[in-house]
Amino acid sequence: GMSAPSIDIPLAPRLRGRNPNKGKSGDADLSGTPVSVEVCQIVAEEFITVTPSLNMGKKAHRCALKTELRGVLYCLTSPAAVIWTDPNCDIEYGYGWNHSILTALLDHIVQSYRVDIDRIHVTGFSMGGYGTWDLALSTPQRFATLMPICGGGDTVRAKNIKHVPQWVHHGERDDIIPISASEKMVEALLREVDAREVRFSRYPEAAHDSWTRAYGDVEVWRWMLGRRRVDGGKEVGEVEGVVVPEGNKVRVM
Repeated sequence: GMSAPSIDIPLAPRLRGRNPNKGKSGDADLSGTPVSVEVCQIVAEEFITVTPSLNMGKKAHRCALKTELRGVLYCLTSPAAVIWTDPNCDIEYGYGWNHSILTALLDHIVQSYRVDIDRIHVTGFSMGGYGTWDLALSTPQRFATLMPICGGGDTVRAKNIKHVPQWVHHGERDDIIPISASEKMVEALLREVDAREVRFSRYPEAAHDSWTRAYGDVEVWRWMLGRRRVDGGKEVGEVEGVVVPEGNKVRVM
């Protein structure tokens, strides 16, 4: 018979030789942990995943935006949910993100494929955790849920996203981005602006790698599937009745 589906995630090249959890606990870096069959199935069958990264070398005259799309067929009979993963820019001599570029890319994806615009979810870890909150703060009416992992956000603008369901994750032993960065944002959302729904998962034994446990929990994906954009607000510049030609809908393997 056929073998059960699985995904093996190798340690990221930038972390080889520098384990972000070394010495903090017995779990070490967990990025190579196989993803469970249940998580593989729900992500592959229910979502389109989009992973952008902006690479800018010192000799580059322009930025190159690389995008990976995986998941279900784009020519589905019904629009699909989208997971927008790690919305950050990997720059050779620093880190950051550009919400204008990311928004333009998302506009293109929405216009080109069968996307349910009321079920676009954003998640990212580390600097992508910061990017998750920053992108949502810049376009607060666009997303169904936010799931920042070991990141942080602008507490002054927290009211802009109080209507968006959020599930925050962070390791208590993180000494790269301290858990206080997430705590401050959660505090602002819950106590200062009375946010609609905020969950906060703290991992007592985890250092910077809290994403393995977060993404390995099938409940986070079920949580996303159970939520839609509040009030189904119109996209800025959205034109009703526009249908993408079938010839433009492609299958991405």
